[in-house]
Amino acid sequence: MNDPTVIDLPKLQKPQLPRGITSREILNEQLNEILNFPLTLISAPAGFGKTTAINFWLDTHRIPYAWVSLDETDNQPATFWHSICLSLCRLDKPFFLRLATRLCVNTEDNPVHIAQIFHAALMEYSRTWKSPPQWILVLDDFHLVNHPDIHRAFNHLLDHIPSFLKVVMTTRHQPSLKIPRRRARDQILEFGSTQLQFDKEACRQFLKNRHELQLGTQQLDILFEKTGGWIAALQLAAIALKDQGKAGHTINDFNGNHALITDYLLDEIFDDCSPEWRQFLAVAALFPRIHVNLMNHVLEIHDSQAMLEEMSIKNLLVLSLDSEGRWFRLHELFRDWLRANVPVTPQKNSILTSAARWFACRKDWTAAIALAYEGDDKTLAVQLLIESLPDLVANGLLIYPGRIIALFDTHWKNNNPWICFLDALHAFNQGSHALTETRFARTQWLLNTTCDYAGCADINPVQLNEAKNYLQKVLTFARMYVWMLTGNLSAAQHSSTALEPEDWQSHPQFHAWILQLKGVDAFFQDHISDASIHLSQALEASKAADDLLGVLTTLNWLVPCLSYQGQIAFAAQLLTETQEKLPAFWLDHPLTSNLHYLRAFIQHEQGNFDLAEIYLNQAFETASAHISPLNLVYFHFLRWSIACFKEQRIIRNESVTYLLHQQRLLEEANGWSHAFPEPVFLDAAGSAQDGHFLPILQWGKHFSARDPSGPRCRYSEEEVQWLRLETTRGINKDAEISELLRIAESHQFVRRQIQCWLLLTISADLRGQTDKAAACFKEALECFNQSGLLRCFSEFAGVIRPYLERARQHLQTRHTATQILRHLDSLQQVQATDNTHSPKDTLSEREREVLTLLSAGHNNQSLAATLSISLATVKTHLRNIYTKLDAKNRTQALSIARDIGLL
Repeated sequence: MNDPTVIDLPKLQKPQLPRGITSREILNEQLNEILNFPLTLISAPAGFGKTTAINFWLDTHRIPYAWVSLDETDNQPATFWHSICLSLCRLDKPFFLRLATRLCVNTEDNPVHIAQIFHAALMEYSRTWKSPPQWILVLDDFHLVNHPDIHRAFNHLLDHIPSFLKVVMTTRHQPSLKIPRRRARDQILEFGSTQLQFDKEACRQFLKNRHELQLGTQQLDILFEKTGGWIAALQLAAIALKDQGKAGHTINDFNGNHALITDYLLDEIFDDCSPEWRQFLAVAALFPRIHVNLMNHVLEIHDSQAMLEEMSIKNLLVLSLDSEGRWFRLHELFRDWLRANVPVTPQKNSILTSAARWFACRKDWTAAIALAYEGDDKTLAVQLLIESLPDLVANGLLIYPGRIIALFDTHWKNNNPWICFLDALHAFNQGSHALTETRFARTQWLLNTTCDYAGCADINPVQLNEAKNYLQKVLTFARMYVWMLTGNLSAAQHSSTALEPEDWQSHPQFHAWILQLKGVDAFFQDHISDASIHLSQALEASKAADDLLGVLTTLNWLVPCLSYQGQIAFAAQLLTETQEKLPAFWLDHPLTSNLHYLRAFIQHEQGNFDLAEIYLNQAFETASAHISPLNLVYFHFLRWSIACFKEQRIIRNESVTYLLHQQRLLEEANGWSHAFPEPVFLDAAGSAQDGHFLPILQWGKHFSARDPSGPRCRYSEEEVQWLRLETTRGINKDAEISELLRIAESHQFVRRQIQCWLLLTISADLRGQTDKAAACFKEALECFNQSGLLRCFSEFAGVIRPYLERARQHLQTRHTATQILRHLDSLQQVQATDNTHSPKDTLSEREREVLTLLSAGHNNQSLAATLSISLATVKTHLRNIYTKLDAKNRTQALSIARDIGLL
């Protein structure tokens, strides 16, 4: 028994904080709630900063506290209560020293009686004049105390604890303290690894302040992904980086097999596992995600649920992925270490193939194929690939071909048509158009031959023949689509002409695709009306076939068509309806970025540049690393245009720099060569906006000297800018403008009509033909009334204001002119204030509600439960909040919100 007169034991002293501590403002604010609960439980695996978190919080608050760093000796009731009593001596030495002496005298008493003595003394103290307003008792490493008598007695204490005493426990796993009941009664505050782990910004600060390491963005991203914000792993990685002195190389090699990680995992995590758990974890490490039924299936057991739940509760780096407790995953570093150091039973390959079939039954084809290949069953891998192709097509998963292609070597890619086809798609997603066509041609050659395909020897011939027919159809459409996107319009038209929708009505999905291709073909030929008809039919056919991939790809073309025709409201309605009907799986799908992009496009056409910027940022974020280079070009063109109108010079120049680097890609994709102005023009236009006009004049001479060919209605953005440049310089280009107007009217291209009428207005005004100028301007206003296309007026804002002022004086045009003037005034105000507008008014009521709950410490799961919305919707709201507040993470968002008075 400890001597009661010795009260300065090291275990009763709060540990010294490490140097270069990383500030955790949000976590500190969440810890303030400690004062409102009798028990606070900080439960996480080793190395997540539990002790440091409460230690730092105590240092920033003037609240009396007592501290006990528990160890194995405290696992006896008398010693445990005696240690607590001695720790409280620092708050009132005479009283608690007498109590410690009483406990020493009663060491032979029943453990429950000792606890009763302690509890009675506390209640007595609470009734004295010395009773404090708030005391904090910290019990650090409570997981080392598992004596049932201690837990039983402590439960009694918590049930009747005096209001002035707040208990804080740090532990590696949940103690037996009736936690579910305390949750239901709102008597416990809990913190887990999710709240404790570092975000990316905290990782950066930690490396800089503690270790004087400054990593580049890419290196920091890699390290953050590997560690998942696990502070101990980050500390060990920093030590390794400093030892090696080669940050980039070491980061790429840093994994669960690194010596520092191996030692830590062995000492702190794996030694606590029973042999049964060790074998279970070794098998679990074979899979990127673990499901209860999967483990039961491959191990032929029935208690995986209980084992996984207990591992999760004991924080063995087994992380729950859903609220039902069915899906789990191992921390990546722990999984790496297990795979390298803990052998699986000799049946490893059979376990992997069994798991592959389990994932295939759930139609998780990517995981199934990868596991079959890893289990050395190549035939099964190919068979699953053949079976999966219709689902991969229907669910838009062909955007992930790189995951599957990485499994197979050159022999398989050259001799199996399905793998060769996916290799072609992967090449296209990477921007390698020449390789795409080469791989498509190889796929077609393989399908035309009668040779035995690699991996297909044991597959049923009937099934193989049906799969070949399906692949042939998909290949036909894929080739035509790529031909159109990369400028080989003649080949695409030749193939699409031979396809008649009526011949494919028995297969709804392919029927919808043919309609879409015919619409895209008309789109490229500048037959906007025909394109709208075919694409509208394709949209309805895709909906009828429940083909979400078809819906999203059709909208890519239909929305611009409708916009060019001035049907902005209808286009926006289609996007909203599609977004609302998307299943949860699609909300975070990279293809959903197309919806955000199209929303940005619509808002851009309507002149709502703030909203356009928000949607475009969402598109970038949703697309993540899966956006193709060609789509990224598309995104940057729109980003450039928005930045020009908002006079965001840095963003504008960043996009031009990217597009100049992608000049080769644009030249290779001939079909897009007139869709947007050349990057060299964008660069010159940016210089003109900055007051340097020589580059734009030089570009004008270059453009006027060349012979524009091909469709002129939709593609002629450069031509409009050239005519605008020449007209404002006093050169009469009315004939060219009138011809462009005629073409636009014949194709019902309303946006181009507005631009042409405004050009004729400026031209007439410069020559003193005021009546003609007024008449032309009236035509422009009438086109606007049909469409709501404000961007056209934004382009000419500097020269049309006098005409708008005059139009506001007339009853017929007053409302329209006032609306446009207000838009131009708001845009001018944004530019004049250097875009320092407050985001207060841009946050919706629901976004403010999410922000308030976020400040109260809710995580994504609790936000979803509190607001009765899905996790995907929560992520969407958070993305919107980050974008509107110009924040990178929730910490920054909350800080900015407080600064501007939102909280």
